[in-house]
Amino acid sequence: MGRLWGRFRGTVAGVDDDDRMGRISVRVPSVYGDEESPPAFPATPYAGDGHGMLFLPEVGDGVWVEFEGGDPSHPIWTGGWWAQGELPEDADIQSRAIVTSGGLKVVLDDDAKEIRLLSGSRAEITIADDAITLRFGQTKVVIDDGGVSINDTAFRVTT
Repeated sequence: MGRLWGRFRGTVAGVDDDDRMGRISVRVPSVYGDEESPPAFPATPYAGDGHGMLFLPEVGDGVWVEFEGGDPSHPIWTGGWWAQGELPEDADIQSRAIVTSGGLKVVLDDDAKEIRLLSGSRAEITIADDAITLRFGQTKVVIDDGGVSINDTAFRVTT
């Protein structure tokens, strides 16, 4: 097989990263047919000895694949893609979201000027310029310039 340039659409076949290098195996039918790729290294925006950013995709996720020096025996996964209907519901033009398959979320919302951290459906922390709000189930605590409120008007301590 000759040199391959450009990006190729693939899907994650395995995430057995025993070497702790961020590598995955992918299926790219236009390159490998029915076979899995050799381990594909990540192209990440930030990496160094003991620090960096890594979001490993899951088996079945869509990834873009390129090849170091055009060599198909040296694949690189360079990011992901969504099929129709797969985009996280919290993500849009003015809102950035990191959402795990287990439902953990970090939402950066430029419209509301707030950051939300969500753990499943019961716990949420919202940080905004005017207040910090903690929610757990039916309990809500708001910290703002006026003090601390628990469950709205049920209990309030002012400063």
